[in-house]
Amino acid sequence: MIVEKQILFKNGNKINLIEPKESYRGKNHFKTRKEKSMIYFDNAATTPLSENVKNDIKNNLDNFGNPSSIYSIGFKSKEIIENARKKVAECINCKPTEVFFTSGASESNTWALQDLFWCNPFEHHSILNNPNKVYKTRDAYIITCMLVNNELGIDFTDYLAELRQNSSKQIHCDATQAIGTLDVDVQKLGVDTMSFSGHKFHAPKGTGVLYIKEGIELPRTIYGGKQESGLRGGTENILGISALGVAIQDAYNNLEKKNQHCEHLKNVFLNKLKHYWSLDYEINATKYDTVPNIISFSLKDIESEPILTQLDLENIYVSSGSACNTGTLEPSETLKWYGIPEDYINGTIRVSFDLENTEEEIDIFLHKLAEIVKRVKN
Repeated sequence: MIVEKQILFKNGNKINLIEPKESYRGKNHFKTRKEKSMIYFDNAATTPLSENVKNDIKNNLDNFGNPSSIYSIGFKSKEIIENARKKVAECINCKPTEVFFTSGASESNTWALQDLFWCNPFEHHSILNNPNKVYKTRDAYIITCMLVNNELGIDFTDYLAELRQNSSKQIHCDATQAIGTLDVDVQKLGVDTMSFSGHKFHAPKGTGVLYIKEGIELPRTIYGGKQESGLRGGTENILGISALGVAIQDAYNNLEKKNQHCEHLKNVFLNKLKHYWSLDYEINATKYDTVPNIISFSLKDIESEPILTQLDLENIYVSSGSACNTGTLEPSETLKWYGIPEDYINGTIRVSFDLENTEEEIDIFLHKLAEIVKRVKN
């Protein structure tokens, strides 16, 4: 039996979705959604927990002591946190006392930007929506720049170095998309504060870091106890913090391997995409240096929302840009800033790879994409 469903989108368009539920020719003629292998091409949005991280969480499940307590099980929990802090410090090349654990980059950005700051229009929403943002650099005490753009994959390392060289102001960097892709070293970057989230490199969600250079003073972000050197109150997330320490070590150890693999997949993807004549598309960010794991392209005269919905039925997962821009169909500030033509911008799709992705997955994705675009346009 074939089930046909109709979906109404916010713009008024309707499309029919045909989802095979059970084969009329036999059990294996069609695969149901649950039986299909997942193709996950949205690693820039979030990543699954690695096996090492899962094992670390299992090993720490019984470490329930409050890290602020003055008895042995509390000391054990405190030791776990400080070991993770040392791992982070070793990877990003700073002192452990300069590493502060948070719930993620959004919190870290908010903490770092409590004074007037200037930023570019391609920053994360936690920065763009901050009320301390000003529109002239002369009015700002802080300048902020993301290291890698999350939607287009643009590498802003050189631009950040220029900012550092030409400005005496405090520099903040959102390195969320860079950890696990670039060899992020705070000494080489010369930044004063830097944020990132753990879930972008196989740590649990709700984990993050703010690096605060020694000598930089920030107001405390959460009132309560004296955790995180008295700057962020609240009992620490022991499981998450320990897992983040494991994940960031793995990310740095696998950096070269991952980049070589993703660069290969990126070249394969772009070369194979050329053979799909029915797809009218533009590759984005070709004027800039981009990281190997992110590809952004835009389809002409079509919206990405119905494309993503039908790919979802095939257990194929990509995004239309930033996963953080929740609840809106409007093109992001980043895509507008880049200048994607009006007849392409709403059809933007982002593909982001990791070590587990394969060439075979690229073949399946492109084949399904071409089928779906043809169906939606008709």
